[in-house]
Amino acid sequence: MKKKIFNIGLTTLVFVLVSCSDKYLRITKKYEKCIDYSVLSKRESWGFFLEQGTKDTFLNFENYLLIKGHIKAKTKEEYRKLVDDVVASPEKYVDIFNHMNYHDQYVDQRIIFNPDLVLLYCPSNILEKENNDVLSKQLEIMQHVLDTSYGDGKSVNQLFEITPSENFEYLGYRIPAIYMIILKVTQFHLPKPGSATN
Repeated sequence: MKKKIFNIGLTTLVFVLVSCSDKYLRITKKYEKCIDYSVLSKRESWGFFLEQGTKDTFLNFENYLLIKGHIKAKTKEEYRKLVDDVVASPEKYVDIFNHMNYHDQYVDQRIIFNPDLVLLYCPSNILEKENNDVLSKQLEIMQHVLDTSYGDGKSVNQLFEITPSENFEYLGYRIPAIYMIILKVTQFHLPKPGSATN
């Protein structure tokens, strides 16, 4: 009898884990599709016809972070350490700024890294059709980030507290953390209007 109860419990646990995994994957696939297709039309209207999808651009950016040792893996713990340091000391990450601004794959960065589209429109579009507490909370936090200083200690704490480690296995849930890096580094290193240039 105990063995039967154990087997039922184990089967239920496996079913729950698989269901959660399917949901995370479904959400991130919708996210990726949204940023790819939404950006595609804007690319063409601006005269950019790159073959690389927006999803691939984010993955390539992550690979750059890995190659340069900024993160050791695409985990919540590694991103937390990097985001904390970028927010505290953005001046240390000029290589990230240069990589984004002077590399061919980011030639249409005005579109690819459009925060309103990627951080606000796409999550909102997904949430209109299905509930997802993590995505909903991420959306609320990133709206605040865009409205204020592009990320501070409080926003970082909130983002990582509401995003479970298992969600971080999927690109869609990592994008807000990636964006905090991009926005903070760009904010610090982008030449100010009227500043002298070499």
